[in-house]
Formats: sequence, structure tokens, C-alpha cells
Amino acid sequence: MIIALRSDKSQINLFEFTVTDEIVKMKKNGPFYCPVCQNAVRLKTGNKRRAHFAHIQLNDCVNERKESKQHLDGKFDLYHFFNRYSVEVLIEQFIPEINQRPDLMIQAENEKISIEYQCSKIPLEDIQQRTESYKLIGMKVFWILGKNLLSQKGRFSFTLNPLSIYSLINPNYPTLYFYDSSSKTFRILSSIIAFSSNIFAGKIMDIKIEHYNLQKFSNHSTIRKKDFITTWTKLKMTYRKSQHLNYKGNFYRLKEILYNLQIDYLPSIIGVPLNSNYVLSEHCIVWQGMLYLLFIHPAQLEETIDLNELKFYLNNQIISGVWKVNELQFKEIINMENCVENYIDFLEHFRIVKRTKNGKIMKIANAIIPTSFQQALDEDCLTASKAFDLLFNNTTGSNGQ
Repeated sequence: MIIALRSDKSQINLFEFTVTDEIVKMKKNGPFYCPVCQNAVRLKTGNKRRAHFAHIQLNDCVNERKESKQHLDGKFDLYHFFNRYSVEVLIEQFIPEINQRPDLMIQAENEKISIEYQCSKIPLEDIQQRTESYKLIGMKVFWILGKNLLSQKGRFSFTLNPLSIYSLINPNYPTLYFYDSSSKTFRILSSIIAFSSNIFAGKIMDIKIEHYNLQKFSNHSTIRKKDFITTWTKLKMTYRKSQHLNYKGNFYRLKEILYNLQIDYLPSIIGVPLNSNYVLSEHCIVWQGMLYLLFIHPAQLEETIDLNELKFYLNNQIISGVWKVNELQFKEIINMENCVENYIDFLEHFRIVKRTKNGKIMKIANAIIPTSFQQALDEDCLTASKAFDLLFNNTTGSNGQ
């Protein structure tokens, strides 16, 4: 812990001491006490870890939380980062009504925000419980993850675990914030689009904490169009090369349908990048493939299709446990039907269907069924290009070329 009390109940904040010698001298000014349980604590200093307080006798106090060097250093950096601005920054402020102690708490005007710096992998249930407890008292929570929780698969593709997916902020423009305390660098992952349950396309941006400011927290850098197309096409190509091996789980039913339809190469309009892909913990090829092949592919040209049938099917797959839903901290504004609407928006953009009245669509064209591996890759490239325009609102210029 960083905060302790003296005998006169005055508070000591170790992060306010920048010179190690001052902290060492302070050891003689004890005793010190935990601000939560009031038991005695010891000031610990050394060369390997930042100075901190620890209980002399172990107990179940919420302040008895072992912190790594990475976590202590990162918390120190973030404390001084937020202190640059006209906000009150409290460290390890205990909130008795929910028995929580956020790493940092920011008070700005009439709003309180909990800042949690999470460096280690913990059960998803723990992070959910902490987030929900903050929401109960009307406090927002902002998760900043440690560098070890980001796994880069390719230049613009990443593997995210359930903890990272849960920490996504801004549902309209999913973004993740990481902090590397060793290099004092923010790593911001933006333009995040899910390909499978754990593989995502996106753009990583590294900014030194000294060059970062609060205003940039709301600004996002969009991945370049050619980088996005290349990344998504490679992900689709990897699938196509090994699709004969994907016969387990929910892929089995999809392969069965493709076999019965005598389709060797998946149409490129299946497995497309959509904003809503991250809502389902399911491969986008599976859920989009089932919706398209069961409801749209069999329809005749100019035949109308009731969207409620697609939505009922998707909801039934979820309710029955066939398709899983990702746990998200902003789940209260997530509507599963948006997945269907999002996919239909794309198919309309691609001129496969068009919306009519009363929640129905009309099929106006058949999807191209590739007859060769190369044609499939070419179609995937074209599809990714059109999807990019829909995803990022026809962004042009330096970001969109």
C-alpha cells in the first residue's frame, strides 16, 4: 500500500516523495497504521521495488494486496499523470459501502471515476464484481491494462483474452488502453474488429506518457484502409487454408450445410468485419454463415425475408447455449439483434439485399460463389474494402488510404 497514517491520524502518501533518501529517513518517524483496518504497518524500502507499506501481521484487510513492481511503478506514473490536470486524484481511497479500494480515484466537478490498473490475469468474475460494485454507487470505472495482457499476433492483429474484451470502452468505437511501466508508454489499441472469439484486427499506437494528455483519451486513430484490408484478408486466407480442419464445435453444422449445397469455397460476404462482431464470442464466419446460408441464400431474387426470423434464430442460438455472448462492462446497452441489423446493413451496402417496409428485406442479387482459391482471396479483398468504408464512414486522407 502507498497510503498510511501516523499516530496523529495525519496521512502519508509515498508517491509525494520523489527522493528515496527522504523515504528512508521517514522510517524513523513511525509507527504507521493502515487507514482501513488501523493495524500497524511497516515501511518497506529497497532497490528492486518501489517503497510501500505492508501489514506487520497478515490479515484479511482489503489493503493487504500484494503488488508487483510493474503495478507499483505503473500506479505511480498514472498518479502523477492525472495530477497534471485540474482534477483531484486520490490514491487507494477505501470505499466502505462496497468494500473496494480503487488504485486511483478521480474527482472532477460532480463526477467520480475509478482508475484500475490491472497487470495480472485474474478471474473474469473478479473484474466483473468490482466493476458492478462501482456502478452501484454511480461511479464510472476505467480499466488500464498491463503490457503483458496484450498479445500481438501480427502487425495489425491481436489475441485478446476475456479480461481484455470485458475492458473494452466506447461501444461505438471499441478501444483498449494498456500501460507499460518499464518504458513509460501508453499502448492504445483502436479500430478493434473481432474475427473470432479471441482474434481481433486493430491498430496499436504507442505514446510516451510525457507526451500524452487527457484530451487524447477521447481521440482515436483509425487504421489505414490498406492495412485493414491486408490484415482481414490474411485472416480469411488462414481460415480458407485450414477450413477442412475446422469441423469441430459450431463449425461442424456450417460445413454440413456447405457440403449439402455443394459449395467448396465460402462466399466472401460470410465472415466480414462488422462493429458488432465483438458482441458474440463466436467466430464471425460461423454466425454470419448460418444466417446467410439458412435464410438469404435459399431465397429467390425479389423474394422478401422477415428479419424477425433471423433475429429469432440468433436469440435461440444464444439462449440454448450454442453461441456464447462476450461479457462486456457496458452490457446494458448491448442488443443482440444489432448483430443481425449490422450484418443486413453490410449486405445492403454490398447490394445483396435491400430493406423494405415492416422490418423485411428483399433479396436482389446472389452472392458470388468462388470457383477457385485465388478467386476467393480476390473476393475477400474486395469485401474487406467495402466493409472498411462502411465501418469507418468512408474515411479518406492519411487515415483512409
